[in-house]
Amino acid sequence: MSVFTFNSPQIPEMLADNKPISLAGDTGAPGTPTSVFSSGQTTKQKYNELFHEVELYLDNSGDFNGKPETRFHINPASVLSMTITDTFMDWVTDGYMAFMYLPEDVPDEDLAGQTSDTKVQGAKDNGNLLKSYKFRADGFDLLRVMIRPAVDNNEPKSGNPLPINPEKPEWCLSFLFSIYDVEDVVNVPGSHEIASSYMKCLKIYFRDVRYQILKTTNLEYSTATSKDYTPNFNSGLDNEGVLKVGDAMLEVFNKALGNPETGGSLEFQQMDGSDKWDRGGNEIFYTSPADYSAFDDIEYLYSHHVSSNPLQNSDINDICILHSDRATTPTLLGPICLTPLSQLFAKAGKTANEPGELQLEHFFVSTYATGTEKGKDENTDVTRRYKAPLGTQEDRDIKTAKYGQILSYSFVDMSPEINSSIFSTFPVYSVDIAKRRFSVEFQKNTVENARKLIADSYISQLYKNDSNNEDLFLSTLHRQKEAQNRFPTFSLYGDNPLTRQKNGIHQLLYTGLFQNTCICFKTLGLTLRQSGTFIAIDRIDGSRNDDYNNKLYGQWFVVKVDHVFEAGKYLNAIYAVKIHRFESLKQKFEGTI
Repeated sequence: MSVFTFNSPQIPEMLADNKPISLAGDTGAPGTPTSVFSSGQTTKQKYNELFHEVELYLDNSGDFNGKPETRFHINPASVLSMTITDTFMDWVTDGYMAFMYLPEDVPDEDLAGQTSDTKVQGAKDNGNLLKSYKFRADGFDLLRVMIRPAVDNNEPKSGNPLPINPEKPEWCLSFLFSIYDVEDVVNVPGSHEIASSYMKCLKIYFRDVRYQILKTTNLEYSTATSKDYTPNFNSGLDNEGVLKVGDAMLEVFNKALGNPETGGSLEFQQMDGSDKWDRGGNEIFYTSPADYSAFDDIEYLYSHHVSSNPLQNSDINDICILHSDRATTPTLLGPICLTPLSQLFAKAGKTANEPGELQLEHFFVSTYATGTEKGKDENTDVTRRYKAPLGTQEDRDIKTAKYGQILSYSFVDMSPEINSSIFSTFPVYSVDIAKRRFSVEFQKNTVENARKLIADSYISQLYKNDSNNEDLFLSTLHRQKEAQNRFPTFSLYGDNPLTRQKNGIHQLLYTGLFQNTCICFKTLGLTLRQSGTFIAIDRIDGSRNDDYNNKLYGQWFVVKVDHVFEAGKYLNAIYAVKIHRFESLKQKFEGTI
């Protein structure tokens, strides 16, 4: 296998942009905790030969007052495994953690002389912890997790192989989780010493505490009782009591999460007036059903949300994704965002030497040299090129040999089942009862129109070597989709053309974007990696322009990242989707549109 020897003119040093919204206003003096969730007590733990600051504790106070006496710190050395899953299409971050502990009645003499002193000591610490900690088992056992690289700022740059700035929010994992399930494991994996007779393992499953609050809160909410205005239902107007859908979602979030009287915390308050929260282009009159939780209210409103931003060269509005972002400081939690997709793609970068601010990292595939390539100076082969922007900016497109090398990957096209049954034309039928008008919308809801919208609004923002963006769309459209592959759907919103877009064209856009070609690979872990960003994938020495290379290499949109900590190792499993080729197909398929 070839040795990774890519020479970058300058390895970027930090990521400076894409700062999430602060949830607590003024963050105070540098280094001062401004959140009740930050204890200020961290432990240095080594992962992949790099030290990290780790804050890890349980809290059974049942509220969010940050009482030190209800915090029980877990020794990170005793953690067998921890996985945190960050998914772009789901704002609720979740995962699990397994850590060892020794029951309180284990005789000290039986543990003397153990070779794994650190592991045993960590288990003893946790045994003492669990003597005092009592699980509430009501969903309000809290787990605080904060992990960031520990780098000496005075260390010479030549001594730091990674361009890390731990003070930047992009390098910090900061969460507050609710524990929703617990397992007590007797047979501890990998334990074979005398201590294994006594050692036990506790496995806890967790997810974002804000989900727990929303799911267990029943609000008496209606857009007609919004704090913003008092409707006059005798006015004769047909828009009394309606709100922008994004505004209604924000009200539900803040009423459930930002009110301490309903079990929330002011620190969970979501910020209005941000470019990461789209108010929506459509309005809705909504009253929460009696059996709906606040989470159900959010899901219903989100299913009707249409962005206020129109797509390029079209009267169709953009899709917005409800997702979580990184916290502004290690002491805070990441905000929940409602972001138009075109806003993210505009930050990908579309020229050879200028990666966008959201292209965080450049990965390179190591491959064996073929017989025809051995002994050949590949740098003189003008047909080889990089298929993603490759820049020297200091705030993006990180390139490293150790962390940015892909040895193996899984790579698949859009599923044929999804292409044939879901990526289909959906004519939208509706009835406007007030005007007694029946309508059917065909042209806006075809796969051809979806391909054009994706090409004009998303592919146009990416780097490629072809000006015909529609020809670069990866999914194959069989000619059957023109006449036979059409399945009507019905919308209740006959009086609201914007809301009807959710039933037809938005389904197609969503499928074309997120059910497209996918790649998955594992690599040494970095806390920098997150969903909702872009990565570049190229061959070390560049690749020729053929149909396979033009599909595999280039810019990928990250939809899921697993942060896996296990036995002193830290790995990332990265899942990403791709919607475009670098150049149009050289070998055309027959029977396509």
